[in-house]
Amino acid sequence: MTQSFQLPKKWELELNTQYRSERRYGMGIIPVRFVVNTGVSKSLFDGKGKLTFNWSDVFNTGSFFEVGYREPEINLQYNWRYEFDGSVARLSYTHSFGSDKLKRKNRSTGSGEEQRRVN
Repeated sequence: MTQSFQLPKKWELELNTQYRSERRYGMGIIPVRFVVNTGVSKSLFDGKGKLTFNWSDVFNTGSFFEVGYREPEINLQYNWRYEFDGSVARLSYTHSFGSDKLKRKNRSTGSGEEQRRVN
């Protein structure tokens, strides 16, 4: 679930949550996984620039993938865990260069010419 908020003075806030319930995977079980990501951005220079801070997996609860096989009837128990980078913070800046006042060129395509011939 993602929720975005427009704040005063050209600030934006975004909150993203992901929840996966426990599920069967073949003979194994993948446990519950819950992740919270957040970000905040500020529009700068009349909308030409944007400064953004993102923080993924804020509580470091979703940075792994785990499968467990527990089948006592056939004497099988196996646990496998794969860990990702974990909680990561990023700071970025983007800037649009050039003029936004230039007109887009109308371009014709071969299919447009074909359409005219059919009609």
